Amino acid sequence: MSHRDSMAAYAIAGTSGSTITIQASFTRAADDPPNAEIRALPIVAPQPPSWWLEPAVSASPAAISVLYAWYLRFLSAVAAGAAGDALGAVKPGGVTFGMNGTSGFETFELEGSRIAERGVGVHDVTWRWQYRPDAGAPWRDFAESRHRFYAVLDVPKAPWVQADASTDTQLPWTDVLEYACRWATGARTADEAATLVTIAVNALGNGLIEYGCPILAVSQYSMPFFNCTAFLERLRGEIGNGPYVNCSDCATIVATFANALGCDLWQSKMAGLAPFALNPIRAIGSPTWQIACGWGGFNYHEVAWKGACTASEQIFDACLYVDGDANPALAPHTPLLGPPGVARRSSELRAAALDPATKVGDLASCATSTLPWRRGTHSRSGAGGHASTRTSSCGGSSCRLTSSPASFRIGSSMSTARPGHR
Repeated sequence: MSHRDSMAAYAIAGTSGSTITIQASFTRAADDPPNAEIRALPIVAPQPPSWWLEPAVSASPAAISVLYAWYLRFLSAVAAGAAGDALGAVKPGGVTFGMNGTSGFETFELEGSRIAERGVGVHDVTWRWQYRPDAGAPWRDFAESRHRFYAVLDVPKAPWVQADASTDTQLPWTDVLEYACRWATGARTADEAATLVTIAVNALGNGLIEYGCPILAVSQYSMPFFNCTAFLERLRGEIGNGPYVNCSDCATIVATFANALGCDLWQSKMAGLAPFALNPIRAIGSPTWQIACGWGGFNYHEVAWKGACTASEQIFDACLYVDGDANPALAPHTPLLGPPGVARRSSELRAAALDPATKVGDLASCATSTLPWRRGTHSRSGAGGHASTRTSSCGGSSCRLTSSPASFRIGSSMSTARPGHR
């Protein structure tokens, strides 16, 4: 059984001051006791000894070299979610078996959880289950169970929902969480998570997707609704809806994946009554600074946006670099605020992207009607998944990660679903 056969998700915001619980059921052999105390210990990546950084060790360069390599392997395991200790151990609990030799699902508390300190991530956990007939007896191993859980910042926001209907496709998809949690590994704030997701989506331009100049930048994934299934296929190296994307696709991807982590982004359009001229930009997947595929301007530009989508609020734009230096119209070009995806305010984006002849009015407010870029409709378009209770059978036990103040429902990936609007 693999870790993906038993999956759950926990929101870091719900772990503070709360106890995470799981449920597990067990089957005993005929000669096993009718009552037992049961616990589970995590099988973790070996950690280097705590004393290895002490000055006395410096007398042996060879020892330092070995321990340093060991320490780096452990840090790599933590970063990959393979350290095995993020959920901690299962505290001992009493179990009574029925006449048929099985127990019901018993609730166990976890101790030593490291979800909050690790931040966003994908974590694989293997528990070694042990029992003893009474408090004075030694613990005995009897089974192992493997689980994967996703740690996000908060309960996912729209378009993802926590519905009662088992057929609701808007439950957070595990495939989306798989990518989003890895893209934003270690993030501890919503802005950090959204920034890392944006950088990751922009980095897909290195061969996987590119701005759709050859097809006149027509949306391939987000219109009339977000085809999340097709985009996931593209991420897996399949055809999906092809390599071309536009700004609406990028905004929808960023908002949908970031909101699965508990961020609260919208897709919102900036537009004028007529197309607006641009300074040179570097579109996703392109090494070239040019003026919008050589067309001279945009009819609109759509980004992932915070709050009420005003000029004073942050945006996350995976679609393009703008030039952030004193003369954005001419080379050399300097990507605004460093790497793509760093949160920036919409007024800053406008100031860098718009051709000087196009700029009019007060750049501090995109709600002013005299501006060439004004706030357009903003929405949330996404897809969800089937609700499912995933249970893992492991020898003599069956265990599931279940409801606690920090947990929420997730579902398996489905085909495309309806959009959401505010």
